[in-house]
Order: sequence, then structure tokens, then C-alpha cells
Amino acid sequence: MRGVFAVCVLAHSIAVAAQESDSSGPAAAQRGQQKEPTGTSAYDSDEPPGKHEPVNGAYRVGGGVIAPVIIKSPQPGYTEAARKAKIAGVVVLWLVVNAKGLPEQIRVQKSLDPGLDQNAAKAVKHWRFKPAEKDGKPVALAINIEVNFTLY
Repeated sequence: MRGVFAVCVLAHSIAVAAQESDSSGPAAAQRGQQKEPTGTSAYDSDEPPGKHEPVNGAYRVGGGVIAPVIIKSPQPGYTEAARKAKIAGVVVLWLVVNAKGLPEQIRVQKSLDPGLDQNAAKAVKHWRFKPAEKDGKPVALAINIEVNFTLY
């Protein structure tokens, strides 16, 4: 059996950006349903949706903030223990893409297996992004990344 993974940028903020011109449909229904990590978050706000000021130094998409784009995404490896145990599923990571397009503050938001969690986080540390932008200038943005581990 070989391990395969798929990656999906989940970010609540990216879902909002994709649906800014259409407030109906599945993505609109998912807004606000993304889990957030324990502790402070760029999404914690009592402000109305039109306010898009940074929280803890990171923006969210909307109000002139454009989502980051993945330009390099090395694949995480399967651990031998996870392969033998036939563990498959999703690791969700919360992170901030800084204004240089580098991931930082990486935290496991949804765990799958300690070894796979660690491999996902290590791989994402080496990812590179075109940074998020606000008013044409690069800014930090908090996002969720989903790494899907599948055995076949």
C-alpha cells in the first residue's frame, strides 16, 4: 500500500472571498462554521462582516483583502506506524501566512495521528504562498489548511 495525500485550503476567509458576490449557496452556508484553534484567532470578532481589520496581526479575506495563493506545497510523508495501522483521514492545520508568503504559527486544529500531524506541520512549514493583499500591499492572513492522508 502506498500513501497519498491531498491538500485543501479551507480558510473561512477564502470561502467568504469566493462568495462575496453571491451570498447564497453552500459556501455561504459554511461561513462561520469553520473550527478555530484554541486560543486567540484572527476570526474572533464581534464586528460586523464589513469590518476587516487585523486581529493579532492577521487579516481575514474581504473588505479589500485578497486570499493568499499556494505556489509551492511539498508533500508530507506517511509514517510507517500509520501505514501499518492503516490510518487515513484529515489533519487540519491553522496558520498565518505572513506578508512574505511564509507560513508561521502553525497549530494542529484537528488531529489524525501524532506522527501524521507532525509530518503535515513539517511539510507545511516548507510551503510558499503568494501573500494575501490589502489595497495592493502584502499582509498576513490566518487560514486553515486541510491535509488529507489516504492509503490505497
